[in-house]
Amino acid sequence: MVESRLRFAVAAVLLCGATACSSPYGGARDTDCGASRLADFLGLPAVEVAAIETPGPVRILGPNDVMTLDFNPDRLTILTDGDGSVTELRCV
Repeated sequence: MVESRLRFAVAAVLLCGATACSSPYGGARDTDCGASRLADFLGLPAVEVAAIETPGPVRILGPNDVMTLDFNPDRLTILTDGDGSVTELRCV
């Protein structure tokens, strides 16, 4: 019983590590929300990106904002720095 839990924990850690390595921090990560086509907005004010029509919902998060863990591949998440400039675009 303990051994199977340990195997599960190790597998979960390896899986999380593999997904984290698949896309580097920063830039645009795309699944369904169209983040990759908005990569030209990196470094610009987030309000410019939010004004563009997207296929799904949009949320803008600053460096100290809390992000919910609910996964929505249609939602464009715009991550910003302290000045409100876009640092990353994600579909989550």
